[in-house]
Amino acid sequence: MHYKMATKTDWQKSLPKSDWAHFLDTNPLPLSFKSRKEEENFIKELLNDIDSFLLAGKLNRAIDFISLVLCINKAYSLERIKKNGFLRHSRYLNVKNPVPSISTHLIRYKNLFRLSPKEQIYLESLNNFTELYSEIKILHNDILKKIKTCRGFNTPKVPGRLGKLSIIKSLLAINEYNFLTEREAERELYSYQRMNFYTKEEISEGISLLLLMLNERLPINKEDLIFIDYNFINSKIASQLILAACKLRVIKELEISIESFGYVCYHTGEKTIVRQADIDLAKSIELSHIIYKTQTDTDKFYVQQFTKEFPSLKALATEINDKYPNTIELKTIPYKRFRLNIALPIIEFLCKKQIDSFAEEMQMLSHVEKELLIPQENLIKYELSNGFTLYDFILFNRVFVLLYFLFSNKFLEYLNSDNRDITFDAILILFKKNEIVELLEKAGEPSKVEKYLKMICWETGSNEPLDLQYTPIIQKDDYFLVQPSVLANSNTVRNIFPLEAKRRNNFKAGQMPYHEQIPHTLVKSFKEKGFLTGAEFKVTYDSSSQTESDIDFYAFKDGYLFIAECKDTIHSTDAFEYRTTVNVFEKAVSQLDYLNSALSDPSFLKEFCSRTGIEMSEIKQMQFIIVPSVRKLYGYHINGYPVRNVHELTAFVNKGVWNYQIPGEDLLSFRLWAKQDFQVSDLINFCQNNGPHQAFLSSMEEYSVEINKTTEITSYFLNLSAAINNLKQRYKYSIHKSEELMDQN
Repeated sequence: MHYKMATKTDWQKSLPKSDWAHFLDTNPLPLSFKSRKEEENFIKELLNDIDSFLLAGKLNRAIDFISLVLCINKAYSLERIKKNGFLRHSRYLNVKNPVPSISTHLIRYKNLFRLSPKEQIYLESLNNFTELYSEIKILHNDILKKIKTCRGFNTPKVPGRLGKLSIIKSLLAINEYNFLTEREAERELYSYQRMNFYTKEEISEGISLLLLMLNERLPINKEDLIFIDYNFINSKIASQLILAACKLRVIKELEISIESFGYVCYHTGEKTIVRQADIDLAKSIELSHIIYKTQTDTDKFYVQQFTKEFPSLKALATEINDKYPNTIELKTIPYKRFRLNIALPIIEFLCKKQIDSFAEEMQMLSHVEKELLIPQENLIKYELSNGFTLYDFILFNRVFVLLYFLFSNKFLEYLNSDNRDITFDAILILFKKNEIVELLEKAGEPSKVEKYLKMICWETGSNEPLDLQYTPIIQKDDYFLVQPSVLANSNTVRNIFPLEAKRRNNFKAGQMPYHEQIPHTLVKSFKEKGFLTGAEFKVTYDSSSQTESDIDFYAFKDGYLFIAECKDTIHSTDAFEYRTTVNVFEKAVSQLDYLNSALSDPSFLKEFCSRTGIEMSEIKQMQFIIVPSVRKLYGYHINGYPVRNVHELTAFVNKGVWNYQIPGEDLLSFRLWAKQDFQVSDLINFCQNNGPHQAFLSSMEEYSVEINKTTEITSYFLNLSAAINNLKQRYKYSIHKSEELMDQN
């Protein structure tokens, strides 16, 4: 029966009243479709019904509909079911949790649904995750209970003040304080149940979750942005709330990891274990974080050396404070408080300077050019929205960075004095709309001010997700509460990319001409080593998966043909963003499979060689490779394809040197090329599983992190001494003092 020629009632007549899986196990599917699009549209309609059934508690009906869509198209339906979150335990905190029943049902009919071993493990992990669902529910309910008790903190009026004490502003003040003081306690690495396990960024994410929960249950008014409650800040309730929110977010991330990244959840004895099924992938992911941080710190060091003679916003702020000591003024009438005096003429003068005028901004520009692949000269053309450029965004940010430098040192001084409580009130800066607009107009015209505020603010009462490092200004009507330390110390330029994408403003797609193109970067490096190179080669070839594509980059030398699929994406900072990165890599694999198929066909290979000038008979080996812009999946191979980010690949081709240093010891410079000069065989080795990356991957050691008394997650850390010893055994190296290497660069 063709569904477009029938109503939903018609096709349902072909099915029993219940237990559709049992019927479909022995009977043909009572539906057919003219096209893939028609099939997918029908599945989408049924998914809407499934959503309604699940939230209404109609479990058996939902299971029947899930069974049907999986029989129609398992791959597409399961992908959509995951994307919609139907099988996330955390979705069902206020209704009966249907996930264990659904996963048990699907496993029971695994042959009907043609479940792969990987899919069966995923469903078994959902069943085993039930204990963590109980933990999610406990944490969630505990937070709600504590929020209710916090109403009492909100009620008393303050003598001589116009507003009430606020737990909202108090939580924001704690967040700002962590960034202002650069809070990094001695880290606890083995338990999510202790506050000092979490970085200031992770605590900020926890506070963001708390504010979202408050926003859903207690209307946030402008009075909530005016006065903190210092008793609440010092109470056990505040720290308990934040810790519970941090743990809740961690467990929700684990749920995403099981759903999207191949993590498994299983029982062993009295313990529940969560870990990545692919150990090499787990090591690669953790090592990627380490390498990214190490490289970022190294880049910062060299930029600092380069900008030693540059004017500094921090130094200028110190001079201003010395010349005008009343930038922070203590007032006692009508109540004791600090008043911040913002020198608008000075800000206007400094905002007329180019964005490469100050040392601090050179750090940011270097990061934008290296990590986002946007050359500095393109920033003034790069539009985030019509008429509003990335250059404008950076200039407006400068205003708040300057405020941070103007007030931060004095705040730190006052936080250690008798005025600690009123200092907490002042570290967040409250503006009325006319005040913040007047301030920002020193950096740009009114229409641009409006666009900037729309991007950088989170408005209370909205349905938007909240991460205070992405939107460090809280808006309620005409009131704007600014967290200057968060704004100054967060990567707001990077953050605007995923933030606006979530708001359906995917500006990057239209601005790609202003990005440095990875294929062109590779062409330059490989051509200097004598390769015959090309980029963006159009491919037309019929296969079972597609009929046309592009070869992003190819290079040929000494019988070796390199084919690269290049992917420009944003460095992901959590599991939620990492899903996008994974999707990008999966598309790269699909593209390389297609190109591999085409180039394995002698007819197409002959055409390719004819168009590129490569002698077909000289090709003795092909190497396919994924080249992303981000430092992710360090040293890993996906479906046999090596992943080597553009920075490490070009650095290897250009220099062939890795520099590493154990803290307190001399720096070691390892020569990765077999000889003094680059050979194609060096590149082949660089792409292999047993290449230089293995020295680090084999030095990753396993450890467990406690989620609760009965549940652990398995992770990995780098034994740097072991990694360096591995490199010493495989490669020639020289010893340098740090300053010697700096002079060479």
